[in-house]
Amino acid sequence: LNLILGGDVVYDSHSEILFRRHSSNESTGGKDFFRKIQVEFSEKNRCAASMQAKYMLKNFGKEISEENKNILHHFANYKTSLNSKIWILLNKDIVRESFVMNIIFKTKLLLGYI
Repeated sequence: LNLILGGDVVYDSHSEILFRRHSSNESTGGKDFFRKIQVEFSEKNRCAASMQAKYMLKNFGKEISEENKNILHHFANYKTSLNSKIWILLNKDIVRESFVMNIIFKTKLLLGYI
């Protein structure tokens, strides 16, 4: 979201904040394959990306580049637009953090869960 709104990502190789992951966290980073699927398909995560895209277009549309608006429009409309769904599926720049998460993402897209 930061990048869509024109922000920057900076990598800092020095550890500045101590953080310990707890077993109750909903992040899928350290979970096994079946737990990742369970968290990704939970009701809490259903349609989060499309709702965020609609929110960003509505509230920040004037500050977002045309290229990023196009990406957001595809995410906001993928449920009603086959063209948007195919565009997201085939876009090589839209990736998750691992091969497994990419497969889960594409499955969620096809089932209307993003």
